[in-house]
Formats: sequence, C-alpha cells, structure tokens
Amino acid sequence: MHDGSFKTLEDVIQFYNRGGNQNPYLDSGIKPLNLSEAEKKDLVAFLRSLNGSNRFDAYGRPQPSEREKTVSSNQVAAIQFSPIPGKVRANTLKISKLIRIAAAESGSKYIVLPEYALTGKLTAQNITAKEAKSLAELSWQDAKNRLSNLSRELKVWLIVPVLETDKESNQVFSTHIVWNEKGKIVHRQRKVSPLTESGDQYISSGHFKNIQSFHTKDGLIGVVSGNDLVQGARRLAELGAKTILVSAAWSENEVFDYESECRELAEEFKVNIVISNLKEKNSDSALYGKVWDYSGKISAEDKESGNTIIYSSLNTSNSSNDYILEAPLGLPQIPQPTNRRNY
Repeated sequence: MHDGSFKTLEDVIQFYNRGGNQNPYLDSGIKPLNLSEAEKKDLVAFLRSLNGSNRFDAYGRPQPSEREKTVSSNQVAAIQFSPIPGKVRANTLKISKLIRIAAAESGSKYIVLPEYALTGKLTAQNITAKEAKSLAELSWQDAKNRLSNLSRELKVWLIVPVLETDKESNQVFSTHIVWNEKGKIVHRQRKVSPLTESGDQYISSGHFKNIQSFHTKDGLIGVVSGNDLVQGARRLAELGAKTILVSAAWSENEVFDYESECRELAEEFKVNIVISNLKEKNSDSALYGKVWDYSGKISAEDKESGNTIIYSSLNTSNSSNDYILEAPLGLPQIPQPTNRRNY
C-alpha cells in the first residue's frame, strides 16, 4: 500500500477487492473486484513470484548483490607467446607446458592464448594459400586432440584461437574456441576484421552478430580478436560481459595504438580487459600483454622478453559502478594478486 497502512500483501488485496474505503474523494472509477478466495490466493502467489532485488546500471546490465560483491572474482592467466611460424606441433607442445604452469602456479580458472599461437602469422611472403589451409586443418586437430583434453585434465577454461577451414565455402577463418573445465566447447567465434597488412592475407571475415558473451560461474565473459577490440568490447559490454579476453597479434606499433583504447573502454563500460598478445621474434619491445580492471587501471602487465604469463585476480562485480538504477518490481533480468613470470 502506498501509505504503509497495511502490513501484509493479503491486506492490500482485500482493500482493493472491496473497492477501497468509501470517502468523498474516492474516484468513481474504483469499483469492487469481487474476487473469490481462490482468486485472491492466486493473485498473492503471482505478486510474490515477482519479488526480487535486481539492480541495473545505466546500460541495463544486472548488478550483483552485496554478498556477490564480496565473493565474485576470478583468476585469469594471459599467455604472451612467440610461436615458430608453420610449426604447429612444436608450438602446441610449448603452449601446453605454459598452460600447465599457469594452472599450477596461480590456480588460474581462465587461460587465454594469443592469436596465431599455434601457427604463427600467415603472410604471402612465407606461405601459400594451399599451405594456409593445411595449417588450418593441423592447428584445429591439435587443439581439439590436445588442448581440449588439457582443459578437462586441469579443470580450466581455455580460450584458444585456431585456424579452421569452412567445409562449405572452403574459406579459412581465425576462430576463437572456448573450452570449459570439462573439455566441452561452449563458444566459438570467428574474427570479424582481418587486416591484410597485419598478416591476415588468407583469413576471411566472420560476422559481427556472432560476437556473444558466454556464461560461467563468475558471470558473463566475452572473447574478441585484437583487431575486433573496439567494436567487440562495446558489444560485449552491452550484452553484460564483465570480463573481456582479447587474443591479439599486435605489432609493436599497434600495441601503443590500442593501449589508450583499452583504458577508455574498461573505464567507460566498467569491464575488465585482458590482453594475450603474440610476441614477435627478435623484437626489442617488451610491451605486450596487459590487464585493465573496470576502473581503467592496469592490474598486470608484461615487461619482459620471451614467453611470459601474466596473472590477475579480476573482480567481476563492477562494485564501483556509479550509475546504478533500481529495477521496477517484476522486471525480468536481462539475458546476458598480480604477478608475471618468464618461461
């Protein structure tokens, strides 16, 4: 009741069922409802089913309860890796060792690999289109046979970019495969914006609509390619993702270009952004992977040469969000310690 005069929902329904209290100011449109006892009980049950404590931010994303804020966190490992071009089996074995280290050292639940980690970058200077398709098949088979088993054995989520050839179109795609801790594929997403000048000569474009978040015990998580970061991060944030894992193959110049974008996106959409980047051999630059928390601050970064792993405990609650709106009663929920080591 709007004035707090009734203590129970049953009293409120009884009030309206009799047409309110007769008084000189009663609107003529208010009439007795004449509900039966069974109907009144059904109405009470229905109204109670709408009860909830959901809170939403300015973008319509559900916010956690106070209890969830204290327990919702996840441990992420981002591997920075320099593959041997064209040597899928050797790269897979090295990556497998790094995954084991990440799981053992920090208890990481989510481990993300850089783009082209299994094959190295594909350029017209060092490979033909036919060889690219052969590598695509080999990288997919190795990932399916080895890395999926590894995710099940270690009970970790793996985000593995592989090359795959579409059987119908015969096109090659750079596809991010997500294996859960049971070794099951729960998400796959093709790179939307391949760049020829960045080593994507043989890669076809995926569809933007396929950029989707996926459910975990730690909330919604999203995955994008490095080249899809800006448009992909915005879409994933609007879908409710609180952590965005980025598999990149950025050159030295591109790393600096994307750094300000990551900070601004993390701060604007209150999301964690984790970068796993491909390392270039014989490069003097050590600025590769980083982790931005939802306030836009760097919580982990890679400043070393060689293969490295960066770790971060990510808060997935967005507890500092300044734009929280109370949800109207019954509104349905919208779908939806840091260190670094060298190896």
